[in-house]
Parts: sequence; C-alpha cells; structure tokens
Amino acid sequence: MVTADTAPTHEYQAIVFVRNCGATTTFGTHVSIVERGARLDNDDVGNILAIDATCCLDPRSRGLPRNSVGGPLATARWHGPDTLAVTFPSGVRVFRQALVQRGVRIVYSTIE
Repeated sequence: MVTADTAPTHEYQAIVFVRNCGATTTFGTHVSIVERGARLDNDDVGNILAIDATCCLDPRSRGLPRNSVGGPLATARWHGPDTLAVTFPSGVRVFRQALVQRGVRIVYSTIE
C-alpha cells in the first residue's frame, strides 16, 4: 500500500507506505518526504514518521484505525508549499516523528 501527495510547488512528494518486518512483528506505517518522482527501496524507512501498533495481542491495539494491509492508518496532505499535515491514530508506538524535513514543517494530529 502506497499513497502519495505532491507539494503545491511540485518539488516534493509525501509518501505514506507500509513495511512488514517479519512474521513476529506488526505492519509498520511510514511517511517520507522525497523529491518528486523518487522511488523508495524495499529497505527504506519513513524519514518523517514511523509507527506501528504495539502488538496484535495488546488491548490498546484493538480498534485502531487501520490501512488496507493492517498497519495503523496515516495520512499526509500538503497545506501550502512548506507545510505538511500528517494524521495517525492515538495509541500507536512512535519510532520517528520529525518536525522539519527538507525545509518543510510537519504538523501532526491524532485520530481516535
């Protein structure tokens, strides 16, 4: 699952993607800001956001909004040429949450 939103200046794209790191881990959802047209490698991780559900057996993970492959739902939308709005569910485990990337300010909000 990959979604992308292009910046108004057409210089960058915000890409939301999912990684599966093996049978004993949950799907992780990542967001990256990359130059428009850049491709992600299989081992890339999100340069602005990396999250996962704590564990399938953890009660806090039940009822989380999920994407089509089972990872936590995240969205990324441009709010002007230098501001990206990112949403993700509260209750997830956050591994990376950058506030600025490539001169772009990232504003986060959580969904219940």
